[in-house]
Amino acid sequence: MNSIVCQQCKEPLELDGSLSDLAPSAYDMIVGSLPPAPIRQESETPPQQLKATQVSRDAWQKSKSPSASTSTHAPSRKHTALLPNESFVLLQDSIVRSIPSPAPSPTSKKGSTSRSASAKAQPPLLKEEPTQPNPSPLSHHLRSTVRLFNLLSARTDIDHPLCAECTQILLASLQRQLDETKRERDGYIAFEKEVRKERERDGQGLSREEAEKKIDKLKLDERQAIDQLKVAEQERFQLDEELRALEEEEKLLEQDEARFWHAHNEQLLSSEQLASQLATIRAAYAADSATLEKLERTNVYNDAFCIGHDGVFGTINGLRLGRVPGVPVEWAEINAAWGQSLLLLYTIARKLDCTFENYRLVPMGSFSRIEKTTGDKASYELYSSGNLNIVQLLHNRRFDLAMVAFLECLKQVMDYIKSQDSTIEFPHQVVKDKIGDVSVKLKFNQDEAWTRVSMGLLYLGTALTWEEVKKHADHVRFHGITQFLHTWDRLKDRKGDELLWGDEIEYLVVALNDAQKDARLSLRQTEILEKLSSICGDISSDCPESVSVPTFHPEYGRYMLESTPGSPYTGSIPDLLSVEGNMRYRRALARKHLKRHEIPLTLTSFPRLGVPGPFTEPYFDPADAISSHSLFLPEEITNPHVRFPTLTANIRQRRGSKVAINLPLFFDTETPRPFIDPTIPWERSIYPEDHEAKDGAALPDHIYMDAMGFGMGCCCLQLTFQACHVADARRMYDGLIPIGPILLALTAASPVWRGYLADVDCRWNVIAGSVDDRTEEERGLKPLDNSRFQIPKSRYDSVDMYISPDWINRPEYNDNPLPFDEGIYNRLRDHGIDDLLSKHISHLFIRDPLVVFSETIDQDDEKSTDHFENLQSTNWQTLRFKPPPPGSSIGWRVEFRSMEVQMTDYENAAFAVFVVLLSRVILSFNTNFYIPISKVDENMGRAQQRDAAQNGKFWFRKDVGSRHHSAASSAASSDCNSCCSSPVDESPKVKDKKMRNCFPDPPLPENGTNPLPIHEEYEEMTMNEIMNGKGDSFPGLLGLITAYIETLDIDTDELIKIHNYLDLVKRRANGSLITSATWIRNFVRSHPAYKHDSVVSAEINYDLVVAVDEIERGVRQATDLLPADYTGSKEDSGTIGL
Repeated sequence: MNSIVCQQCKEPLELDGSLSDLAPSAYDMIVGSLPPAPIRQESETPPQQLKATQVSRDAWQKSKSPSASTSTHAPSRKHTALLPNESFVLLQDSIVRSIPSPAPSPTSKKGSTSRSASAKAQPPLLKEEPTQPNPSPLSHHLRSTVRLFNLLSARTDIDHPLCAECTQILLASLQRQLDETKRERDGYIAFEKEVRKERERDGQGLSREEAEKKIDKLKLDERQAIDQLKVAEQERFQLDEELRALEEEEKLLEQDEARFWHAHNEQLLSSEQLASQLATIRAAYAADSATLEKLERTNVYNDAFCIGHDGVFGTINGLRLGRVPGVPVEWAEINAAWGQSLLLLYTIARKLDCTFENYRLVPMGSFSRIEKTTGDKASYELYSSGNLNIVQLLHNRRFDLAMVAFLECLKQVMDYIKSQDSTIEFPHQVVKDKIGDVSVKLKFNQDEAWTRVSMGLLYLGTALTWEEVKKHADHVRFHGITQFLHTWDRLKDRKGDELLWGDEIEYLVVALNDAQKDARLSLRQTEILEKLSSICGDISSDCPESVSVPTFHPEYGRYMLESTPGSPYTGSIPDLLSVEGNMRYRRALARKHLKRHEIPLTLTSFPRLGVPGPFTEPYFDPADAISSHSLFLPEEITNPHVRFPTLTANIRQRRGSKVAINLPLFFDTETPRPFIDPTIPWERSIYPEDHEAKDGAALPDHIYMDAMGFGMGCCCLQLTFQACHVADARRMYDGLIPIGPILLALTAASPVWRGYLADVDCRWNVIAGSVDDRTEEERGLKPLDNSRFQIPKSRYDSVDMYISPDWINRPEYNDNPLPFDEGIYNRLRDHGIDDLLSKHISHLFIRDPLVVFSETIDQDDEKSTDHFENLQSTNWQTLRFKPPPPGSSIGWRVEFRSMEVQMTDYENAAFAVFVVLLSRVILSFNTNFYIPISKVDENMGRAQQRDAAQNGKFWFRKDVGSRHHSAASSAASSDCNSCCSSPVDESPKVKDKKMRNCFPDPPLPENGTNPLPIHEEYEEMTMNEIMNGKGDSFPGLLGLITAYIETLDIDTDELIKIHNYLDLVKRRANGSLITSATWIRNFVRSHPAYKHDSVVSAEINYDLVVAVDEIERGVRQATDLLPADYTGSKEDSGTIGL
């Protein structure tokens, strides 16, 4: 079958069906519409000189004659186109084709041969097949079509046929030619007009007078030109003279340059010699300085009294001072440690020539004592008998009195030193029987608190400034890694730890002034904690051992309290359901021992922190902010423990400026645009950084904050879980990473900052900015010179990488740039630690330590992890992977840190229960929540947006790969203690009575892995879809939890309570209940005193605080925030099982 090819690209063409059925009349019509054949403008070569056949010559000759063709179909040749059967057609050289013809006759043999030769020289239009003796109609139509194409080619400058693509190219080319021709035509027309105008002017002619004037003008121009030429000649002569002078000067300069380079080279050699001498001197100086430093640190006191620590214990000469549950320290060792401590105090006093008032120290080793020199002149033994238990010690006050006397003597030495040198600052305050906020007295069941204060007693050391910390940064990093490696070697194979978990809740203590309708932060943290510690101790002494009394701890802000349960919860269902009661009990206990006008609030941030004027009780001036240099927060807002102001100052000094936090302002109807904050003291000039706000640190249309206290003064809800072993901890860590942003949005609770409504709902970026110690180089604002890395995030931010070695953790998920210390990475890898964990640790260790005490620089790396924790615990991320502490029964843990604290304990308990159950889903069902880390970061940004829980969308995995439909069989296959039947047993499976902690490793896929492209594994989902499911394809997180609950043996009442908690989460996700942030924003905007200018006044703040407290106590309804049957603390003050 012959085929037609495109005359341009030579591709075969498929002809339209209409060409195959072309009627003769249609053929004639097409031919008649064509233009006449173009006339070639070429020299007329005589036919006899052409190298062509006679037929070709005749055709050429006839084409030159106007009467070459005759027609039998048309009466007039002028108006009728010639048909192919009426004339010869002049075929252009560029036309390539081969038209089948009848068998050659003898008379045309020569001509046929010539035509064949000519055809061979050209690419064929038609791919030939052997000629059939009886041509079919199809071949006839094909020949007709070919003749039509030949005629088209002859009548135009274009070879036919063409494909669609070539036609488009041709049309574009012709259009360009047309445009160019139009431009050329326009040029000719313009030129023609000018020529005509010129001719018209010339035709008018000039008169004699005009001609003479023109001649005179031309002569004048000539004279002027001659004068100008003369001037130019004179200038040229002057320039030649100047050029000769410059050439002479150039020669002199070249000679001077040669002398200069000679002197320069001599100076360079001399400089190198001096530099070599200087390097030698510096090396000698460095060696001498190192020797001097060593000599300064080497003295008889350090040798005779070596103070250190062993895990949680303070030590002196290797003797531990303290006791903790699970690590019984013999009283003989404790007595010896007290004896060494007393001897040290005695030695220091003698060296300083300091005489004690009212006391005399009698250091006698393990049987030391302190004698009163006034009054009853009693003698207090600074030791205890090993035969006495803790209960008997409560009734023997002599040991307590001896420790109190020791502190009194220590206080006298400190006061004496301060009198000699007022610039000396001590890291701990000693007041009567307390170091800081903890009493030195031994109380029943308070071994840990007593150990902590004992450790503080031994660590009355000095926190180093940033310039001093820098010198020890590499030391801390090196020994921190050494400490981690010792922990890894000891505990990497540890397995079988049961589920233990706990919560941390933080409170703001707010003082109310009902008369003035004002609410301020109470700065009585030290006094409150002292009282609560005493109360908890008294409660402990009357409790059975099965009851654990909660504990309270200091936090960064002096107005904050942190509370934790007295002991971890287990995996039992009663423990799970005791969380709310425990939280309520802690709040009620704190409330009971505050002043009458003070209340404990679980608010994420205090709305008017940092406003001008009083916002604390008592009031302090921000001008005294010596550690933060803040324009808004006074120094007294920070916990006085030396760690916190040192941390604040060192972050500022390392960064090279104050921190700069800018939250977008919520623009209401009366908010001025642009918004330039009038409450910023723009002109203050007390500290070197005061100009930063004016220089651009404070952005227009934003709420500006400049201190660590704005972030670290926030409250949150955190949960910590103990895993069965290290692999499960890493799996749980990875599984919860994508959940962090989701729960941040669902617990959003902080829309007001520094007295303004913000256009965000969460605290996260505030905290991240408040501790951002990165230098300009590390932030990418300047090229690296003094810094080692460009670091994408603050040290308080979202997780940077997944760390589980499971096969479902594809390398593509860790898609963010990850700076890490290659030296530390190689050291970990050489030790046998896998790639992911090595990168995780070496990434954390690109940071510098921020707080270092001079007394803890040198540690026993086999017994201590302080250097490791120094960096590990100051990488504040959404999750924290926590190795076991040394000398403890605690295992590998994961801390979940993204949630904001809620207004009520019911809400906090509901989210705690949700996360606990979800952690079991991850391990039990082997769920796969992986999405790229970059999408997790994007979700963190989206989670903070206003109303993100209701209006936002988040990236989430479409197929979580959960085996929730066979949860019972999954649980039954566990290798831990279980009464379940075999997974292949057809008998009913026995449900677990408690949440287990140990599960089999995730199974490998039966048919290998055939992963989808990463971008097809996830999609954008609403909060409702993530939590409550999306059709049949995704059951939702609550659906997975429900499936897990079905594997547990839970009675009806317990199940109802669990579902009540989960229902709160469900309704928050579907929008039938709003978030705390939305409730607060609505409250402010609907307040009668609100002026719709984004400002939260003192009156609004007071009413808001009172309303939150009333909602928590259950005396105010908030059905848009909480279920209608919510019962507050007024009716239920909680319990710990007493």
